[in-house]
Amino acid sequence: MRRCPVLEQQAYAYRSDELQTGSSTALFGFIADCIGSFLEKHNEPKKRSEPLHMGFTFSFPVQQTGIASGNLLHWTKGFDCKDAVGRDVVQLLQEQLHEREISVQVSALINDTVGALLASAYESHGKTILGGIYGTGTNGAYIEKIANIPRFHTAEIKGHKTMIVNTEWGGYDSEREALPVTRFDNAVDRLDIRPRTHVFEKMISGMYLGEIARHVLLELVDELVLFEGYSSPQLNKQYGFDTALMSAIEEHHVPPTSPDSPTRRVLLEELRLDPRHVSDEDLETVERVCAIVGRRAARLSAVAISATIVQTERTKGNDTVQIGVDGSVIQYYPGTSPGRAAALTPGFDKSVLTAIADVLGNETADRVRIDDARDGSGVGGMSCLWDRSLTGSGTWRAAGVQAGRRCISVYRNNPSTNRGGGQCSGGAQ
Repeated sequence: MRRCPVLEQQAYAYRSDELQTGSSTALFGFIADCIGSFLEKHNEPKKRSEPLHMGFTFSFPVQQTGIASGNLLHWTKGFDCKDAVGRDVVQLLQEQLHEREISVQVSALINDTVGALLASAYESHGKTILGGIYGTGTNGAYIEKIANIPRFHTAEIKGHKTMIVNTEWGGYDSEREALPVTRFDNAVDRLDIRPRTHVFEKMISGMYLGEIARHVLLELVDELVLFEGYSSPQLNKQYGFDTALMSAIEEHHVPPTSPDSPTRRVLLEELRLDPRHVSDEDLETVERVCAIVGRRAARLSAVAISATIVQTERTKGNDTVQIGVDGSVIQYYPGTSPGRAAALTPGFDKSVLTAIADVLGNETADRVRIDDARDGSGVGGMSCLWDRSLTGSGTWRAAGVQAGRRCISVYRNNPSTNRGGGQCSGGAQ
């Protein structure tokens, strides 16, 4: 099996949340600053006679107009830079690079799902059918027959029978006609920066799981089931219960009654509840709530994958069904079994596989392989550059800047692992 390039990565945290809702100049200027800082760190001049080529991995809905151009349709995941909507995101970044005299040319634009698909396909010798993102948000891209895409005539696609389709499945069922939306989901949606949009994403992605659980816990407080009816300023705060805290609770290895219980630590230290009002039964209830919210997310995630398997006619046969996935939830979220059994559950991906078996049957699920496409944004971006014959011996290349919620990540292919020279890539998580 081929191995993807070994990447060196530098993450740059956002200076403030205002970058997500301010001007496009501020956001794309920050991305350009991260690229410049990364080049300096690796002793690469920002000014040069020949520009470095960069692939821009952008994890938001875009109407792609060319290999290196695309207009932003709308924001997701808490972003709302209104002056960027409808504009070419490549141009927005390129303008900021030029303003800072950073000799980097954006030569390819891809979605992070496409990056995950390409990175996984690179290792699987082209057997991967789907690239999925389960992180701050969720989305998937898959390989479809061009004949199944009504808007295209095969004559328009020279010599190609298939195409990568970015589904933007996070926006599924905004009409709320199919998904099992609860009052807790409605509460999260009402307070979101973009209400009544991306319902599916808000039910399963890392940005929202903790917030869903928080609303469940508050209702139990109001009903005097939890904490003797007492809350705390942190628990009352929007997004005060982070999904990472859910993960910490679920991956514990000790009973909730133990002094070393992570659940007790989260409630007392992170949520700052009064220990006088926190009983052992409360700890068990909180664990159960987290497990239920996490399990639902895993099962809904499996629905999207299962639908893709059906669409690509992979429910029958003996071939392996390869799925490439990336994102913080799939990488770090533990199993979704309640109580101490969570410690014995291998992870979120195994919960997804169990749900796929429930949807499609064991015969199909046994052939599904969920591949870790970590750093798919960088590797996928670089593969786009390779396809365009932009790489060359002894040269640096840039691949993949992905705008996300928490930070900008910039990657570099370790030159010692690449005979053709190093690659530099950027991404944001």
